[in-house]
Amino acid sequence: MRCVVCVGTTEFAPLTAACEIEIFSNFLKYVGVTSVAIQYGSAPRPALQSTDTLKVELFDYTPDLSSYISAADMIISHAGAGIILETCRSNAAVHLIVVNDKLMNNHQVELARQMPQVSPVPLCRWYENPAAYVAAVSGNGEHGEDLKSSVKKMLLKGRHGGQQKSTGFGNIVRQELAK
Repeated sequence: MRCVVCVGTTEFAPLTAACEIEIFSNFLKYVGVTSVAIQYGSAPRPALQSTDTLKVELFDYTPDLSSYISAADMIISHAGAGIILETCRSNAAVHLIVVNDKLMNNHQVELARQMPQVSPVPLCRWYENPAAYVAAVSGNGEHGEDLKSSVKKMLLKGRHGGQQKSTGFGNIVRQELAK
């Protein structure tokens, strides 16, 4: 299973720092991820290294982020409109959205809070900040163990094994993406 972490074009050091803690590696191992690509942007390069069970690729930016997104089973990203739209076009089974709460007027929260209802990705959850995300993947957050087991089950099913959501806005998004 492949995971990609995307921070976008602005600095989001708290999300890349969350990738360095043991909780993150344990979460990836638990859900069956064997390869992770982490876009760290202008933040310091994470100290995460490949192991026998997890291949790690680190990059600041790439002109072809789309290829990483399309190959991913799970996407962990900031709540920017571009990456969210790209994820909706992907075959990912899981999308975990982490709001960069340091941006102007905390504008990412508006889009992030709508995505679980309208995204075509079968398992889509959002977190109001990196601390809430870390709590969730550690099993101590609002979704805790439920998140870990839900992600694991959905990754085993794959995108097309999960249920497509049927909402009015979600149908419009799917129709536009199909064009």
